[in-house]
Amino acid sequence: GDTIRAEDLHTQRLMVDGAERYALSVDSLVGRVAQSTLLVDRPVPARLVEMPPLVRRGQPIRVQVRVGRMKVTMSGEALADGAAGDMVKVLNPSSKQILTGHVVEFGLVEVTK
Repeated sequence: GDTIRAEDLHTQRLMVDGAERYALSVDSLVGRVAQSTLLVDRPVPARLVEMPPLVRRGQPIRVQVRVGRMKVTMSGEALADGAAGDMVKVLNPSSKQILTGHVVEFGLVEVTK
């Protein structure tokens, strides 16, 4: 899907069906990715947009492992796509160990032990 930009949007007051959740502001949509075609002059259902992935399956990434106050950063490989806050599995290519952590930023997954 395409990334939504502010210039792609405009606001207007509409009466909508209460059964569907809709995006309520331009800010809640900018930077998200449309999962299907969005219709002109129609409210945007929240289920049709999502945060863009910050890590992609197969991508080399940085893995930050935290144990208490100690932090170790190493290279890894994402085993799934993930947006900010998503839990993803990552492979440590040296040990072949699979770790699970949350996506923090572009190319960075944090594992807490």
